[in-house]
Amino acid sequence: MCGESRMHGVNGGKIWRLSQRITYPYKDAIVKGSTSEEGHGRFEEFWWDDSTKYMTRDGALSDFEIIARVKHLIRLYLVPYTRCFHVSTDNSYSFWELETKTDYRFWFDGGKIQGSSWLRSDELPEYELYDEEFISWLRDYFHIEYKEVISDDDVLRRSLENLFARAYRKDETSFDPVEEIKKAKSFNEFKSKALAHAKLGNGGGSGYSIDGFSTSYDLFAGRKGIVLTVRQLIQLRVQLNRSIDGMEVESYDNQSVYVYKLTFDQALERAYELFGPQKPKQLDLFDFLAA
Repeated sequence: MCGESRMHGVNGGKIWRLSQRITYPYKDAIVKGSTSEEGHGRFEEFWWDDSTKYMTRDGALSDFEIIARVKHLIRLYLVPYTRCFHVSTDNSYSFWELETKTDYRFWFDGGKIQGSSWLRSDELPEYELYDEEFISWLRDYFHIEYKEVISDDDVLRRSLENLFARAYRKDETSFDPVEEIKKAKSFNEFKSKALAHAKLGNGGGSGYSIDGFSTSYDLFAGRKGIVLTVRQLIQLRVQLNRSIDGMEVESYDNQSVYVYKLTFDQALERAYELFGPQKPKQLDLFDFLAA
């Protein structure tokens, strides 16, 4: 019968642990999608949107990042039903003939079951995809080595490099901030040259994103405005025992904190600290005793 479907096991508002029932269709979709003719695609029962080799292009990944990438790339369609031929109209008296086809009541992406507009999202279950067996399978299947979640300093280094690539475009200047830091005798010497060559007031957008971090740039803010922001998910920082004390919570979804919010002058200062020659450690009595 047209429109007939059944669904079992929906417990409203409950977050379910990943089980074999969920693991199997995920694995099946990944294998079918990645071994298809194109190695990716949007198929009738699932999507595997890895046209850019997002799962493997960056080499070693943390456990968190592996799951985050799977969530980004995959969608499963659930509970098929037959949608009968019908005619759709609107207030302009236009109409469309919709042929009989197999359609789906629900879809599953990012660990959350989604449904038609008549369903309240908080009545549908969520699934925790962070599962050791599933992560191990993904590592084996895609040959992904393990690495720790990136540090605050390392994500700032990468973000500063991306900021400088925008402020010192290679087709406009030969000035390389990182190389100039190595040659400068002081921060003030470096800062003076960096400000003289910087192209501010134009450009912005999203930047480096990994391990729950997301960055954005705003060269329109000029020298004194915030040109670089780095955020990270609160839940992940807490799990990693990284401090969130005193950090501003992002107002958009209240799920992230601002780890860094830097003006251009502050970005230059942090770059000098991170890329400059490291001061030799001053030894104390405990170092000699340990030796």
